[in-house]
Amino acid sequence: DRIIVLSRGNIVEEGNHELLMRQGGHYAQLYNTYFRHQSPDYRPGEGFVPVLIPVTDTE
Repeated sequence: DRIIVLSRGNIVEEGNHELLMRQGGHYAQLYNTYFRHQSPDYRPGEGFVPVLIPVTDTE
């Protein structure tokens, strides 16, 4: 997929979701504003924090 981000009629960013999130620009800010509360890494009042999942040996 290709996402094009416009600001005042000009293309300011372009790429797929992963690339745009890594860049941390307009797209990432907008995405985080609307979807951060749905992430398991987000804690209200703390922001994004790492979520550690224990790994168990299955042998």
